[in-house]
Amino acid sequence: MARIGYIRVSTVDQNLDRQIALMESLGIEKIFQDESSGKNMDRPGLSAMLAYIRPGDEIHVESFSRLSRSTAELLQTVNDLMDRGIHLISHKENLDTTTASGRLMLTVFAAIAQFEREITLERQKEGIAAAKARGVYKGRARKPDTPELKMAIKGWESGEISAADAIRISGLSKSAFYERTKGYLRKK
Repeated sequence: MARIGYIRVSTVDQNLDRQIALMESLGIEKIFQDESSGKNMDRPGLSAMLAYIRPGDEIHVESFSRLSRSTAELLQTVNDLMDRGIHLISHKENLDTTTASGRLMLTVFAAIAQFEREITLERQKEGIAAAKARGVYKGRARKPDTPELKMAIKGWESGEISAADAIRISGLSKSAFYERTKGYLRKK
């Protein structure tokens, strides 16, 4: 039986130190980590951990919210782990999925966590709407124009590279690339 840790922060600006310290204090043998949103279950660290674990292993998380932001996804993940004979222990909620009461409380806590997340998003939207109404909201900071972006726009505009390649080279999303392209072409 291996004791495995999974830690995650939502953005690269956040810090994993607190979760790492917890795992070290528990004597966790192997730690998998991600720096991405919990709303996306396609995370490299999570995928690697799920491939690594074996029946009888224990997965330790600081909080169930580190695994998922959605009750349905969290419960599906826990069910999949239990089907494989893997135990999940959350230290913030002090729950162990090997017990019936732990599984019941998991369902309750997961629903509360999702509710809190949805309330936070609603408040964020309300705050943005209020800031827009006051004329002070400017949106997310724009990524600076990079040499790669300029090269991608020039290559795409001249027909040397496809739009898909230009978008990949630019490092931007499809919509952001086209928006930047419009601005770049207007400057000419």
